[in-house]
Amino acid sequence: MDLYTGKIREALTGAIDTRKLAEAWSLLHPGLLGKGAPIPPLLDHKGPWLAEPRKWQYPVGASLAKDVDPALSAFLARAAQALRAALSAILRKLWPEGWVLGQQAARAAVTGDPVDWAGWTPADYAAAEQIAGDGLQRLLDSADITIKSIAASRVSDLADALQATLASDVTQVPPLPEPLPPVNSVDSLARALTEILDNPGRARMVAHTEIARAQSAAALDQYRQLDVATKGWLTAEDAKVCPACDADEAAGDIPLPDRFPSGNDAPPGHPVCRCALMPGLARAA
Repeated sequence: MDLYTGKIREALTGAIDTRKLAEAWSLLHPGLLGKGAPIPPLLDHKGPWLAEPRKWQYPVGASLAKDVDPALSAFLARAAQALRAALSAILRKLWPEGWVLGQQAARAAVTGDPVDWAGWTPADYAAAEQIAGDGLQRLLDSADITIKSIAASRVSDLADALQATLASDVTQVPPLPEPLPPVNSVDSLARALTEILDNPGRARMVAHTEIARAQSAAALDQYRQLDVATKGWLTAEDAKVCPACDADEAAGDIPLPDRFPSGNDAPPGHPVCRCALMPGLARAA
């Protein structure tokens, strides 16, 4: 996971030249930078994730819910395209590895045989693609939806940072000897934009969640092939488990094609979900 966390950070920061973006924004709004209120820190975006089961996306900032400057929209359309391309290059390597992890672990759980990695070692995505089989392609066919969702969350935060420079044209000076407050500049705006893209916590969230997504998809594929009739939702059994995942586990074994109470057919139920999909005891007739 750490490998792909780093690769996601590199991909996102390499996709956009934040200095040029900040310079272009300052030219679009002459005299703005240097006078405005300081850019607010990046929001944590800790949830909640489960307002609508099976419809969660990666967390996004508030800018998607408000009017966006037309010129900013043009900026961000190009940014979104660059981010989607960068993410696609990384996630299309991550998903095969997550698939093999789920595929081989699921087979071992059903058959009781030792896990056979068939020559695959972590970070060898080419070998993972060879082992995965045809089922992986179904996951890759739906990849664009996930990639667009992740890119949209970053674009939203970029919009928030840029639009924050429009919030005030007055610098508040407190009574001395308090230090003067920071003000917007091309440098400070570029740093804020870079911090949005180069965020280790959010990169790790994506890596964790997408590996889990691939593992569950592979497990379902294996259970079908091995005539497993039912499946169960296994939580981490600790205080951090969310109510929706608790309810899914409490549902017990359900038919393989069915959805759990949350509306999900398998983990992850939300970003950074730690749950796993287990085979039920029943076999297909």
